[in-house]
Amino acid sequence: MDEELQPIVGKWYRREDDGELFTVVSVDEDEGIIEIRPLDGEIEEIDEAAWEDMDLEIVEDPEEWEGTVELDDDDDDEGLDYEEDEEDDDDDWGTEYDDRE
Repeated sequence: MDEELQPIVGKWYRREDDGELFTVVSVDEDEGIIEIRPLDGEIEEIDEAAWEDMDLEIVEDPEEWEGTVELDDDDDDEGLDYEEDEEDDDDDWGTEYDDRE
């Protein structure tokens, strides 16, 4: 590797030998493990020695990337039903509960 690139969580890299694009998901410096996620694959673990052996370049986030880590504002409540029942104004939050008999 011409210049050693440090793994940075959230950055995208391209392997110069096969053109594979991947992002760094996590770095465990104590264990020497780096988790990466290829553009079209599952999370993989590599050790620091494997990282240092790769010829890499930092690249821009791919346009076709639809990561699961971050949600768009439109997706925040997707699939959740927050429909409020305006007719039910029985709000017991302020009422004390006494279970003594």
